[in-house]
Amino acid sequence: MLIPVRFNWWAILVTGLIMLTTGTIQAQTGDESQPDTAEENGTEESDVEVNERGGSTIGFYDGRLLLELKGVVGLNFAGAAAGDIENLYQPDIPFFTYLYGSDSQKLLANTIYSSAEQPELSSGGGTFMLEYGVLDWLGLGFALQHEAYKVKNIRSFDPTLFLPLALTSQISSGSSSSTTSQTLLQTLVNLEIIAPLQTGTVDFLKINTLDFILAFHFLDRSFLDPFIRVNLGFGQESELDANVLHVGATLGTRVFLTDDFYLTIEGDYSRYYLESNRGDAEINENLDESSVRVGLGYAF
Repeated sequence: MLIPVRFNWWAILVTGLIMLTTGTIQAQTGDESQPDTAEENGTEESDVEVNERGGSTIGFYDGRLLLELKGVVGLNFAGAAAGDIENLYQPDIPFFTYLYGSDSQKLLANTIYSSAEQPELSSGGGTFMLEYGVLDWLGLGFALQHEAYKVKNIRSFDPTLFLPLALTSQISSGSSSSTTSQTLLQTLVNLEIIAPLQTGTVDFLKINTLDFILAFHFLDRSFLDPFIRVNLGFGQESELDANVLHVGATLGTRVFLTDDFYLTIEGDYSRYYLESNRGDAEINENLDESSVRVGLGYAF
C-alpha cells in the first residue's frame, strides 16, 4: 500500500512542474507578440507619452517653448540712408583751396582728400526672442530688438563754418587791407586741407522694434535645428523721432548642448522703413542691413 501512495505524490509533483513551466512559456510568448509602442500598434502617441517611455526630448518639436538672447552685429548696409552716409564727402579739391590756394596747397589737398577714409556705418545691438512650437516644423513667436548705428570717420569740423566768423572779425576791426583778407583766406585754406585728418564717431540711428515671427524647421527632435524665419515688426527710432516698419528674413540653426540649453547662430537680412512728419523736416528713408546674430537659449 505504501508504494502506490508514494507513486501518486510523485505524479502530482511532476504534473505540477510541467503545468508551471508550460504557463511561463505561454506568458512570455504572449508578451513578445504585443506591440511595444503606440507606433507599432498603428496609433500616434503624444510628446508626453514619448517622454514617459524615454524617447528623444532634444531639439524642436510641437508644444515646446524656446527663449533666447542674441547679440547682433551689422556686416553690410544699403538703401537711401546708407547712401547718404557714403556720399557725404567728395574727394575733390575743396572750395577755398581751389580758388585761393597755391599749387603746392592744391596738390597737398588733392593727396589728402583722395586718400581720406570715407564715412563708415556700423551697428550693434541685442534681441530677446520667444518661440512656441505649433507643429514639429512650424513655430510662432515674437522678438524685442534694439540696435544702435554709428558713423565713423566723420570730420570734426567744417572749415566753411569759420567764414562768417572771419568776415565778422574783419568788419568789426575796420580793416579792409588785402593783407588781412589774404590772411583770413589762407586760414580757411589750411583748415580745409587738414579737415579730413580730424575725424570722429557720431551716433546715427537707434532703432527699437517689436517683431512677430514665423519659423519653418527642417528637423524635429534633433540636436541640430536648422530653420528659416520671416518677421514683421513695428517700432521707433529715437534719434530722428521716426516711426519704423521692419521686415526681414533669417537663415540659421540651433545646436542643442543638452535637452534644454542650446546655442544659436543666424544670418539675417532686414529692411527698415523710417517715416516722420514731426517738426520742419520730413523723413522718408529706408535702410537695408545684413547682420550676424549669435546667442544662447533655453527650451521648456
